[in-house]
Amino acid sequence: MKRLWLSVFIALGALILLGMGGGPQGSVPEPDENYTVSLQDRSGTRSGVSQFSMDGNTYFEGWLGDGKVTVFFRNLKSVEFGDISGENVHTLLALKTGETLKVTSRKRAMFYGKTSYGNYQIRASDIARIDFQ
Repeated sequence: MKRLWLSVFIALGALILLGMGGGPQGSVPEPDENYTVSLQDRSGTRSGVSQFSMDGNTYFEGWLGDGKVTVFFRNLKSVEFGDISGENVHTLLALKTGETLKVTSRKRAMFYGKTSYGNYQIRASDIARIDFQ
């Protein structure tokens, strides 16, 4: 009988410990290049973020028409996030060359980085604007 209670106690303890967390604690992906951005979320909050990446990569990925495109961060001036449609978010990429691209990206894409106060992560659907420094 003691073994049964011990097993139940250990199983419950493990479930409780596994359920804790969910935030950006721990480490964030460390990209091969360090990009610093000023990011504004849809609530209007601005954050300065270094070691910035999209899903751990230093390029923006989305669809340009029916084709998939990757635009390296080094070529970006800013990204404006617009309407959300189903699983996608419409974005306007401003390139350093002066050109703009209308790209559709996954609204669940994750952006990661570090701030002066800790690690940072945010979904594409929660971002209003990114300005590359």
